[in-house]
Amino acid sequence: MKVCSKCRIEKPLNQFINDYRLKSGKGAKCVLCVSEYNKARRLNGLVKPPSEERRQYQREYDKKWAKANRHKKRESFKKWAGRNPVKRKLGNMNRRFTIKNDRFEITPKEMKALRHSSCAVCGSKEQIEIDHIIPLAKGGRHSIGNLQALCAKCNRSKGAKFLIVFRKENNLLAKG
Repeated sequence: MKVCSKCRIEKPLNQFINDYRLKSGKGAKCVLCVSEYNKARRLNGLVKPPSEERRQYQREYDKKWAKANRHKKRESFKKWAGRNPVKRKLGNMNRRFTIKNDRFEITPKEMKALRHSSCAVCGSKEQIEIDHIIPLAKGGRHSIGNLQALCAKCNRSKGAKFLIVFRKENNLLAKG
């Protein structure tokens, strides 16, 4: 436990910023206080955004570093992916479904809402996967309006069929 020098509240060490210049390895201010301080600086215009020239330099530097340190980059990504499985899945989906330079971004919030829905076919809430209503193989788009939640069993059965065809084949059409 440590007391924040700004808010004077005692908090666990994991709520303090890392500062490896100090013996303890932790800064004097908690993460929340540092965040508020930085936000105020940005809002008051005290922090200038980087110039285009600086951004370009940083991109080039990052590319060179990544090329020279592939094993470090790979290891770092594996750790990040383990901590962020939903973001990893979302990134994979957005990358795989980039079609003819049309890219439809799906936000983590939308993805989470879909993953916590029930199956559109059987109503199950177990092993939910994201499925395209109009399959990509049949000209469907990778956008939030063309996505639905299906359980793993229904998704495997549906394959690359239209939802209406799948329901008709399995006698799942609403009678009325």
